[in-house]
Amino acid sequence: MFLDGKYSRSGSIAKYKYKSYGDYIRSQRRTALRTKIRTKKHEVMREWIYDSMQKHGVSGKTILCVGARDDCEVDFFTERGYEAIGIDLYKTEKIIKCDMSKMHTHPILKDMRFDVVFACHAMEHCLDFEGFVKSLNLVCKGYFVCMMPYVPEPNWWDCQRPEFVNHVGDEEFDKKLIDNFPGFEIVTNELMKMNTRGYFILKRTE
Repeated sequence: MFLDGKYSRSGSIAKYKYKSYGDYIRSQRRTALRTKIRTKKHEVMREWIYDSMQKHGVSGKTILCVGARDDCEVDFFTERGYEAIGIDLYKTEKIIKCDMSKMHTHPILKDMRFDVVFACHAMEHCLDFEGFVKSLNLVCKGYFVCMMPYVPEPNWWDCQRPEFVNHVGDEEFDKKLIDNFPGFEIVTNELMKMNTRGYFILKRTE
């Protein structure tokens, strides 16, 4: 599981090398807590994403904010009429302590199903991508909305590079995205900031 940070065009998922799973949790948790102010500054980005969700017909009443980092993200969706819950590697008043790759086994979340799962600058911090996809399929009953930087090489903070990132900008990109998220179809898949950031909405087909 704890692979080195090297990657290739071969299609493998690259991960940063941690000493242990505990080292991963401590590193991510410590940095997330120290940089929570960045989440508060993402208000404009959240507004843009919310407008896009309306434009593309994303519907539902419940939303799970993955890697929420601060209560302000949960509050944002609550103020827009959602029943919102957040998760991260630490607990706050509105955030449940949970690894995003273990949602399907969490005592609170395992029996819950959400109309929307939302991840803004969170996926790149998930070490176990396969575990996240498994969890996503079990807790998401509608849409997966994601904004993420396409990490050129994993590091101690942005610790993963999913296989589909190897195909950013080429004709296989959409196909590889769906290959990595079975059970979903693409609503929109957009490249931003010179192809260094991606934004996509996926809809459940199963």
